[in-house]
Amino acid sequence: MIHQIDIGQFGSFGGFQWKAVMKDGPGNAVQNFKKLNIIYGRNYSGKTTLSRVFRSLETGQIPWKHEGANFSVRGEHGELSHQQIAGQPYDIRVYNKDFVAEHLSFLTDQRDGDVRTFAIVGGENNALAERIATLRQSLGSVDEKRGARYEASQAADKHAKATKRASDAKDALDEAMRRQANDVIKKDRAFGHAGYNIESIKADIAQVVAKKIGVLTEADRTTFVTLLKEEALPEVRETAAFRSKLHSLFEEASPLITRPIEPTKPLKDLLEDASLEVWVREGIGHHQGKRDGCAFCRQTLPSDLWQTLSEHFNQASETLAHEIDSCLAKVREEEKSISVMPSIESGQLYASERAAFDKAKALLAKAAETYQSDVAKLASALANRRASLFRIGRLPLFDFDPASADAAVQALNEAVAASNRRSSTLNKDKEAARVSLRQSKVAEFLATLDLPAKQANIESLREKSGDAKTAAETSREAERKIEQEIKQLEAQQKDERKGAERVNALLNHYFGHGGVRLEAVDDAGASGVKFQIMRGERPAFNLSEGEGSLIAFCYFMARLDALGTGGKELIVYIDDPISSLDSNHVFFVYGLIEQLLCAPFKKSDGTDGYKYKQLFVSTHNLDFLKYLKRLTGSDKQHFIIERHGETASRLSLMPAYLKKYVTEFNYLFHQIHKCSLAAPQGGDHDHFFSFGNNLRKFLEAYLYFKYPHGTGRDAMGDRVAKFFAGDEMAGKIASRLGNELSHLEESFERGMAPIDIPEIQKIAAHVIAKIQTADQAQYEALMASIGATP
Repeated sequence: MIHQIDIGQFGSFGGFQWKAVMKDGPGNAVQNFKKLNIIYGRNYSGKTTLSRVFRSLETGQIPWKHEGANFSVRGEHGELSHQQIAGQPYDIRVYNKDFVAEHLSFLTDQRDGDVRTFAIVGGENNALAERIATLRQSLGSVDEKRGARYEASQAADKHAKATKRASDAKDALDEAMRRQANDVIKKDRAFGHAGYNIESIKADIAQVVAKKIGVLTEADRTTFVTLLKEEALPEVRETAAFRSKLHSLFEEASPLITRPIEPTKPLKDLLEDASLEVWVREGIGHHQGKRDGCAFCRQTLPSDLWQTLSEHFNQASETLAHEIDSCLAKVREEEKSISVMPSIESGQLYASERAAFDKAKALLAKAAETYQSDVAKLASALANRRASLFRIGRLPLFDFDPASADAAVQALNEAVAASNRRSSTLNKDKEAARVSLRQSKVAEFLATLDLPAKQANIESLREKSGDAKTAAETSREAERKIEQEIKQLEAQQKDERKGAERVNALLNHYFGHGGVRLEAVDDAGASGVKFQIMRGERPAFNLSEGEGSLIAFCYFMARLDALGTGGKELIVYIDDPISSLDSNHVFFVYGLIEQLLCAPFKKSDGTDGYKYKQLFVSTHNLDFLKYLKRLTGSDKQHFIIERHGETASRLSLMPAYLKKYVTEFNYLFHQIHKCSLAAPQGGDHDHFFSFGNNLRKFLEAYLYFKYPHGTGRDAMGDRVAKFFAGDEMAGKIASRLGNELSHLEESFERGMAPIDIPEIQKIAAHVIAKIQTADQAQYEALMASIGATP
């Protein structure tokens, strides 16, 4: 049920706060709506506006031209604001002008309007009803934990949990990857970048796994990091070259060193002393053809000396000596000209090539050193033979390896060339270095992640989720089949003609109105029937307002048994259903509400049941209010709606005089009593504006019963004069106020002037005091009826 309602803005309501006005009883406790709620209010007081608040809950939308409305209701489902009315949990049916305009537009637009059809369950389809009941039993409910709905709910819950477990496992893995991507890789500017994210690391993981990429060694990592710091270097144009002459020189020197020769007449001393032989050979060069004496000892040289020496140093030895000198000169020249080491320094190359360059350069330097040593060996062997021509010399053994030297030259030049090429591919190489560093970091991450196990777990959970989904879909399909069969059977039960018959039965039974009826006729423009209001055998036009009201209300009451509505625990709101009806029809409307809604029925357990969960009935008619008091129901509350200004309708608890006695006479007396008070209640002055009418009507009723005689135009004046006998001035003032304030046609300027509240207070107080003087018992009864202390 709905317990309370606050209306910030809605039509004539503005700033209405339930808890501020609904206080009554012991401790001034806040009163709530109850099961049966009776609401009284004069025309234009705000009754229809309040019904529209409830209808907005029924339709799930704010009515047209009420944009900006705001309200909230509190009830068994908690607090619900105007922003939450779509899909709200209450089943509400509202009868008001908007309901009539929507469902019976024919009553206001006979040219284009229509009467909407509705179906009720056909009474002859008991077998279908039994089958539907059986199906509903097997369908069960979640709350009762049984049937297809419960099984489908459980299966859906298992699927949701299985899906969540798989999702959580994947999310946990993704979160680990996301942290690695954002907190480690992205932040390392050596190989990360601003756009690196979880998708990036997933792509890198795929590459690392597919290519079996491992973690870089520290040396490789250092090389890549160094490369990333490098800038483009100038091209190195110098190259290394090594052209070995050792083989050709050896080929030329070898026979010179090993060729045997003999002197013609050898000199024994010279043969035995190589140094002496060299000394003599050099001396011949200094003395022959130049002098006769010895340049060393100054003695005269023997005459046959030159002949003796020429026979020892013959032509063969001279030729060999000359050849050795020539070859030795070449060897000396090669020894001096060895220059294989280029002037290139490793700093001219990129770091990635320096190690290879330095290694090749060291090998080349070693080869050059060995080559030079071997050339020196060859020179020494030639010199030794030259010094001792008649002794066969020993050939030297060489350590130089031409292939190694060539390899060193090639490696060095390749390092230079690679460095030169790197200038043109530096950016590409840097990117490759970044990729290698990043993939190494990813490989390091994978080593701690145990990715295969986690992926296997996720896949297993996904399979379980898939199985649970299949089970849920199977259960849901079983539930859907039952629901579909129920819908098909209910479609077979639909009987829109019986809807019209139900309306006619209510019209005839409760109102005895056979003049007009609702008839279901075949609709040529659609597959089915349409409702048409008939008078006799012809469509009814020009319906009276009373006929329209009767048909509309019977239509609403019959629709409570419509398919989709009947059997539900409904909150029913009926707004002023007796418009334009005579007193007999007013009573029958009351009887219809009592019999069809309020009269209890016995449930299977013997307790009373009701056809509604909560009922609201509002009216402006005091006679109808008198009947509504009789509606069956012990849990009952009475309210009154009053208008205070343009947008200040206010709902409050019904005053005791109206709740207990239900006469306008009590109401009028209460209004006059409020005007008699020295300080207006709650600062409210509105009752002063209606004082003239209220005073006139009250005196007419009160004085008629006190002086039930006299006719003619001035009978009222005579009664007033008798009542105020001995107080002529008060009588004239009361008569003037009662007439001038309720009839402004002869004193229009009075309507343009402010209300004289002090004057009204005096007259109201005087009238009540006069009643007390004239009839103490009447005065005390009237005061008691409005809950005022005499």
